[in-house]
Amino acid sequence: MTCKILIRPYKYGDESKLKRLLADSAMTTVWAVFLATARRELVSQSILIMAAILFVVFDLSLIHSILVFPTVMLLLLIGIWVGHKVKVITTHKDLNDIQKEYQSNPRCGFWVAELISGDAQQMHCKTKQIDIISLGDSDTSMIELERRTGGCSIIGSIAVTVKQDSTNEPNQSVAWLRRMAVEKTYRKMGIGAALADTALEHCARSNYRAVELLTTEHHQAARSLYAIKGFELIETHEKTYLGGIICFVLYRLRMPCIVTRANLSA
Repeated sequence: MTCKILIRPYKYGDESKLKRLLADSAMTTVWAVFLATARRELVSQSILIMAAILFVVFDLSLIHSILVFPTVMLLLLIGIWVGHKVKVITTHKDLNDIQKEYQSNPRCGFWVAELISGDAQQMHCKTKQIDIISLGDSDTSMIELERRTGGCSIIGSIAVTVKQDSTNEPNQSVAWLRRMAVEKTYRKMGIGAALADTALEHCARSNYRAVELLTTEHHQAARSLYAIKGFELIETHEKTYLGGIICFVLYRLRMPCIVTRANLSA
């Protein structure tokens, strides 16, 4: 059976599904951040010092002192999970009014990938044939098809807005790529690449000079995709929390829109 994926502009009524998709996507790095943090020398040294203090100063038994290791690790995992939840609550406010944030300006945009045929609950969809259909803003025939087939499973998203803090650039000349997500079950099927192509073609047609985005060291698959599309690393920035115990690297990537325009003209 063929799985048909429709890539279309956001429409009213998608909000709850998008919020769920993007919240789940943000939470996928909890385990990666935890493992990276647990392997840091600062964390292991801190735990050893705590265990030694409990054993020597407070005269606890060796077994009780050793229990500091799993206790601290559990608290660390909980803290990272809570931190991700707080990040979702504080940084996803743009999803409360997508039409205003992304569709009031024709140079911005928000697109979703929606399953329009096939079983949305089928966990082995990767073994099926995938048919990805891109839908332009003025193309209504596929919208009617999507409505008739009752498609309602949003499995991916991407958005473009104007970068407001561009330095050494003409005003509103750089696009900001964000809200890229694909549901875990449907990754590595070309959906992310198709979403990226849709957004980049929009940026080229909107006469941006370049497209930029932020990603982290824990989004390796996304960074590989961006590299294939032509993005290059222009800046790294280290983010630290809890006095440096939690630390990860942010990557700022950039691609000149001339690359996409050349592909459109070919």
